[in-house]
Formats: sequence, structure tokens, C-alpha cells
Amino acid sequence: VTFHRAFDQVRDFGSALEALVELGVERVLTFGGARTACEGRAQLRELVERAGGRILVMPGGGVRAENAASILAETGALELHSSTAFYLRRSS
Repeated sequence: VTFHRAFDQVRDFGSALEALVELGVERVLTFGGARTACEGRAQLRELVERAGGRILVMPGGGVRAENAASILAETGALELHSSTAFYLRRSS
């Protein structure tokens, strides 16, 4: 089970993370309480450290090819979530 971005609406990230661990959730998708994962890097780092491998913290929101490596490096996360749009052009 992955807990979606509703996590970003909680008041106490630490308590919420512990509750998810106790429930057996495998990962939490979060911006780190910010508008984007880049802006939430410090909080994401704290969550990854607190999780201690008991749950995966997956940064998402604004993750793109040009910032993915830095988000991973700065947060210690092992996974990322990114949305992309693919446009197909029909050949004539």
C-alpha cells in the first residue's frame, strides 16, 4: 500500500509517519509539506531519516529529469514519483 499525498495535509509529520508504519503501509508519497518536492527537501530528508527503512518516503510533485538526481541526493530517498505527458504524432 502507498499512502498518497493526503499526508501533506497533516499537522504532525512525525506522528503521521509512525501511524502509517504501524498500519503496515509500505510507502508514503509526499511533497514534504511544500508546493513541490524540491521546496520540501529538508522535511523530506527528516522523514527519510525518521523512517529508518521501516517505510519508504517517496518524494513527488515537480520531479523532473533535471532535478531528480538532486532530490534523491539531498533527501536520501530511494524512489521518486513523477508525472509526464507523452504526445504521439500520427504519421501521414
